[in-house]
Amino acid sequence: MKIKKKKNKIKRDAVSFAVSLSFKAKTDKAKTEPADVEDRGMNWIYRYSGDFLRGNGGYGMIRRAAEDYLTKDGASEKLQEAARDAVILRTDKGKPYFRDLPLEFSVTHSGSTWMCMISKKPCGIDFQLIKPCSYLRIAERFFSEPEYRHIKEHGETAFFRLWTKREAFGKLTGGGFFDSGAVSFLPERIRTKNSEAVVKVLDVGPGACCAYAAPADVPVELACL
Repeated sequence: MKIKKKKNKIKRDAVSFAVSLSFKAKTDKAKTEPADVEDRGMNWIYRYSGDFLRGNGGYGMIRRAAEDYLTKDGASEKLQEAARDAVILRTDKGKPYFRDLPLEFSVTHSGSTWMCMISKKPCGIDFQLIKPCSYLRIAERFFSEPEYRHIKEHGETAFFRLWTKREAFGKLTGGGFFDSGAVSFLPERIRTKNSEAVVKVLDVGPGACCAYAAPADVPVELACL
């Protein structure tokens, strides 16, 4: 009788141990894996400093960035080759897009710096050199009241940070700078009547401001082109 009870106890202990291991494995997996892997994806920002062509003349650099992105993503050689001659069109509001590649991109430049963000989901990026301007007057006219007070307190750099955030959001939606209306861009998560995005400031060193926008809080990788 004692032997039978001992065997039953050993069996219960074994089951309990197996359950605890299963629970630990699930918990560890939840800690190490992103909660939303599919939505995060690959998001690369390419930067180039030097002479470059503006407008349609700069499409070659966008294609180079797209090919590099597809290589890093492990895409087929056929798709990588397609990036070299990818057709780029524009919407009625001027937002550029690939006609045939399954990628989204956004381009910005100021001075001798060119940048391009590439993702599988809508994105936007804006880069601005900090230059003297009537920033308080501009902020009072075009920004929200909380933004204006923030700029008045923190100065010129705060103005350009918010400016680039608004531009990046407008590039993501395709609606432009004024697409967000009177919404404050002080927080990172921006909600308007028709759109929602996370807009973050990217550190690009002194003398300039940069911000990027994405549908969710996504990891971003940086590369030189």
